[in-house]
Amino acid sequence: MPWEKSFEVDEALERAMEVFWAKGYAATSTQNLLANMGINRGSLYATFGNKNALFIKALRHYIKKYLLQSLANLQQECRPKDAISGLFRMIVDAALADKSLRGCFLVNTALDLAPHNKEVQVLVSSALDQIEVFFIEQIEAGQKSGSISCSIDKTQTASTFLGLMLGVRVVSRLGPNRKRLESTLSHVEMTLG
Repeated sequence: MPWEKSFEVDEALERAMEVFWAKGYAATSTQNLLANMGINRGSLYATFGNKNALFIKALRHYIKKYLLQSLANLQQECRPKDAISGLFRMIVDAALADKSLRGCFLVNTALDLAPHNKEVQVLVSSALDQIEVFFIEQIEAGQKSGSISCSIDKTQTASTFLGLMLGVRVVSRLGPNRKRLESTLSHVEMTLG
């Protein structure tokens, strides 16, 4: 009789992502993963591979489910200017609500693991590129519709917004400062005209 999985793979992956997000890659033990995923060691290795392979899958899961889905929703549901400020509003709100100071899984990974793991570096870089493209596309669409000033350079502004977004994520891990975070949002809105 063939071996059957007795757990939901996506749910276990979500739980693994939560552990890596809370503890970081280095501080996460296999035992932490097993306890939080609710599976045994054999199931972990048979389904996900080793710790590094599981981390890569968890990071891909985060990028697809949280980052790319958020960008797609904003793009579909909002006018370009509102999509950009909406992304910053989401980031500011998440930072203010983050009592455990866990920050952003993608940004934490960029700082912690990307410099030491080529596959992670490629994933993080690709995700950041997609955020920058989102900004470029929204600025361009807003300029065409007249809602965003044509006097701003879309590529330079997109790069600046990406840097601001990353900065907000990093600084908020020290403790959310409402005034500082809100001023970033105000700056973005003022830049867009």
